[in-house]
Amino acid sequence: MCNKSTETEYGSQVGGRAPGNSAVFSGEHARRLSVSPGAVVDGVSPGLSPIQRLKRNFNECDLSLELNFSKPGSKPVRWVGLRKIRELLNPEHSWFDDKQGKILDWEAYQCEEFPKPIFAYPRLSLITPGSNPYKLSNKASQSAMKSLKALKVVAETRKLESIKVLDSVFTFPSEITSWLNTRNHGFTRDSEAMAWKLWREFWSKPICEGRGKNRKIISTSLEEFLLEGKKGKLGCHVNLHIWSTKVPAVPHWHFHVLALNQSYNNGNFTEIGHYLEGERLKELKRLWKARLLNFAGKNGIDVASLKDKKGENGEALPVVHCRFVDWLDMPRIIHKFQYVNRSPIEDYALYSNKNPDCADPPAWLAGYTNRARCYGWFREYGQIIGKLEYEELKEEKAKTCPLCSGKLAKVGTIHQSDIEAMLHNGTPMLSLEWHLGKLRNVPLSKTDIDFLLNQHLQKTQGPLTTSQS
Repeated sequence: MCNKSTETEYGSQVGGRAPGNSAVFSGEHARRLSVSPGAVVDGVSPGLSPIQRLKRNFNECDLSLELNFSKPGSKPVRWVGLRKIRELLNPEHSWFDDKQGKILDWEAYQCEEFPKPIFAYPRLSLITPGSNPYKLSNKASQSAMKSLKALKVVAETRKLESIKVLDSVFTFPSEITSWLNTRNHGFTRDSEAMAWKLWREFWSKPICEGRGKNRKIISTSLEEFLLEGKKGKLGCHVNLHIWSTKVPAVPHWHFHVLALNQSYNNGNFTEIGHYLEGERLKELKRLWKARLLNFAGKNGIDVASLKDKKGENGEALPVVHCRFVDWLDMPRIIHKFQYVNRSPIEDYALYSNKNPDCADPPAWLAGYTNRARCYGWFREYGQIIGKLEYEELKEEKAKTCPLCSGKLAKVGTIHQSDIEAMLHNGTPMLSLEWHLGKLRNVPLSKTDIDFLLNQHLQKTQGPLTTSQS
């Protein structure tokens, strides 16, 4: 039995297993894992990928899970992001009065690549509007997963090795943010177009001065900087955020960039270096600063924060964050893709729950659509993996596994009566949450359980409650 009394981390123990844990493989599991039926395997199971080992390490107790959720002794079901659902489905602020959501029941899913554990997602009522924050969050996540699925197919079909995801943030100084925000309104949203033009040029074009023989490069492009002389092109997935996460009504323009350390040239991939620390990181910040000052100069913006006391180009550098995420840490990569693609209304809902007296979201925030744009070989998936396969991938609507981004298949429905039976039988109640930088199994609180019991159409007289904490 697995101890579920405390929260369990995902993603930190790949390749290990608790002492004494063994698994007896049935025919179907043996077929998937390439071992003999009935084999008892100690330690790391043979034939498993790192992602499968990750699942095995934390879900050993789910191997015998039966799809009878009300049966005594049933193993835990993971409600995926339950606390996020609870906070986004029915925000308390009056601005959301006509944007409330309703849950009919819960749909149970298993991963097709490795079918344990059971994940639970809400089935929303048709009365839930598209502007509901949780529905917006779902839509953003689905869009993000389409991009990640394409990357996974490239990595698998081309057998790429030592893959790292470069996760970076390029921030505009407050002077440029203020200038952009005052011009970002109406149907044209001119300053968004200007910001995206700045990014395109930063990614692929150097800053030059002079003409003809006197033409001189004074600042290289970001792509050339990262390639470090290697041939080919890089790819990246970029989102422009114009709001602050902590206080969404405050303008805060910045780019979120997700790139791969793989150069693509003449049909072949080559790993590039991934060292952006110390002086190398300062050099990257200086590149971004050159773009910002070039943009400010063209538009008559005084960027005092990047100048010295004499008003000249000083040593101050803009805010740039960079880190590499190992491809094997798929839960973190999934979380990152979903995070950068989220709607600003999601952040406003969370903020307004904590600050119920705050003002309605400003028009520039409420009307903003956070759409990702791809550059480099990320725009060539059809050529790399095949046009037909890529078109099928884009049309695919299957939910994705929160651990490996594989396909989830629906295996049942969890009704309110099943949840009541789980509570009666003492079945552990768990939520799969991204918390403190890790994906974790978190025991449900009394508030979580009361939410589960009262978000169904099949209500008893008055709200159901439980004493479980």
